[in-house]
Amino acid sequence: MENGNRDWPRPRDILPEPGCFLHSISSLPGEMWSIEAAASGDGSMKNIIFTVLFGLIALMPGLSRAQNLVVDATTIEMSGLHWYDSITVINGGIIMVTPYDNGSDKENFGNLQLVAASIYIDSTSAIVATGAGYQPGLCLDGAGPYADSGGRGGCSVRDSGGGGAHFGGGGRGTKDCPSTGCIFPGDWEESCGSYPGTGTTCDTVAGCSNDDGLPTVAGQPYSHSIWEVEFGAAGGDAGCRDSDGFSNPICVVGGAGGGRIVLAAVNPMGNGTLTIEGRVLAEGKRGCGIKNDSGGGGAGGTVLLVGDQVSIDASAIISAAGGLGGNTQPYPAGECPPCAQTTGTCDDCGGGGGGGIISVLSGQAALIDSSASFLVGGARGGVCSCAGEAGGGAGELQLNGVYRGEVCDGFDNDFDGVEDNNMPDSSCGSGTCEVTVPACTGGIPNDCVPTVDVSCQTPVSDTRPRFMVIVDTSGSMLMDLSGSWTFGDGSQDHTGVDTNLDGIAGNDSRLFKAKQALRNVISAYYPDIDFGLSRFAQGTGDGVNCQLAKSFECAGICCTYDNPVNNTVTTPACSVTTGSGTTLQTWTVYPESPPEDVCINYAGGCGSPRRGADVLVGFEKPVN
Repeated sequence: MENGNRDWPRPRDILPEPGCFLHSISSLPGEMWSIEAAASGDGSMKNIIFTVLFGLIALMPGLSRAQNLVVDATTIEMSGLHWYDSITVINGGIIMVTPYDNGSDKENFGNLQLVAASIYIDSTSAIVATGAGYQPGLCLDGAGPYADSGGRGGCSVRDSGGGGAHFGGGGRGTKDCPSTGCIFPGDWEESCGSYPGTGTTCDTVAGCSNDDGLPTVAGQPYSHSIWEVEFGAAGGDAGCRDSDGFSNPICVVGGAGGGRIVLAAVNPMGNGTLTIEGRVLAEGKRGCGIKNDSGGGGAGGTVLLVGDQVSIDASAIISAAGGLGGNTQPYPAGECPPCAQTTGTCDDCGGGGGGGIISVLSGQAALIDSSASFLVGGARGGVCSCAGEAGGGAGELQLNGVYRGEVCDGFDNDFDGVEDNNMPDSSCGSGTCEVTVPACTGGIPNDCVPTVDVSCQTPVSDTRPRFMVIVDTSGSMLMDLSGSWTFGDGSQDHTGVDTNLDGIAGNDSRLFKAKQALRNVISAYYPDIDFGLSRFAQGTGDGVNCQLAKSFECAGICCTYDNPVNNTVTTPACSVTTGSGTTLQTWTVYPESPPEDVCINYAGGCGSPRRGADVLVGFEKPVN
């Protein structure tokens, strides 16, 4: 079946002739299920065969697909959801994801989900969904899931389109700047909000700028569950409001957003293996230029890597980065359409695409080499002097996730073809107060509340007021009050850097200050008030993967415990700046970090959807 639709059998395709006995069922990639039959010599078997066949159809999602996908030194195109026994991409093999057509079928266009017990991509090979997400249009704003997520462009602007957004916001396109250079906000492009009519001109070509840079042409960021089928938004097309967009050569130069790639090496035995040595790319396409106008870059897409065991080698490149904003300078071959301009005055920049999302989930601690590259950064705007001001925002990188199988969230987390299944009922209370409820209804976990019955309720002896304190332990709590990264929270062995130069390392983070404030409040009111302590839900323990500053702070993403002070001196990954004014400091980040600085398993984050909080200390406990 085409476009990755599930290869389910139709009854007429698999029913044997009378007098035949079912021998085995198998499938070939992209083909219908087939049947091998052997003569039984007894037509009375027919009813048994029908029972077996329809039982197999019912169990098909959990049935081994009995085929291997091997992409060896060739390029294929596919999308949709596919199950195999094993998947191997080797010797320069490439799987290209069929681009989304801005239609209604996100499952089978722009989206590729491969499920197998074993998935291997060697160092020469790749799975690519670059530019397979939302597509740009001639003289149009960039397409996206929401009206403001694509970059403004085409008939909304005169010169340069804005970058598309995903988890990171798009960059702001610029006007044609004078030879003395751009001055902001006056030289940022402004959205006029007009669209093409029925002909080949914009509804109006009048200018709307008042030199305040507003309304912005940048695509606005949006978030979603990593399990949801969603892509990067497209950049806005080059400016058409000055009447030059529809004339020859007709050319769309806004960048397409990145698509979605899901690689799931899981099985009921819990021994699935995902090994990546090559590239998994869902990047936004770059914007290009035409007639001295520039298109915005597309936003990075979505990459979800799941395995009972995940290994990511030093040579691996996993990217959902935004696409570079357009300009009117020469382009490397293959990056832009043939009609794009290759020479011109470098006086404007299309906005860079925002970064997408990458998530790595492993049943065991993932083996991630510190030299592997994870890219979710926003792109710069073109290559002109305005490139930095037109840059897109960073996306989201989740490397500390634990694969837990099916959870109640409305998605098929264990890849068996059924949402929210295989979860036991919840029971609570005792005796006549015991209650049992389904674990999940409509993608929402059910609360289990015991029946109120004085015969089985413990008498209330503590009538003090009760306050459950929930401490924010997300990454931003590792910033200081001015927004600088501290690389620690002031706890033992994780003091971090001294960002305010008061001579004390470790007292600058927001988390340190929050703990101080909480200590003062509890000391003032205990024991008159009974306090409990919770934090944001976190995946902690041996299965939580390490986070490195080279993949986070170096990409503009907050925040890690990877203190750069004692990292191994190898080739620098980047330099980052902390403090402000007289406390400004520059820190060189090296790739290798001592394990005690990284795997504290306290990096924060809101966890899986609807996980709630981790209750660390309940009520009626000693204050210490």
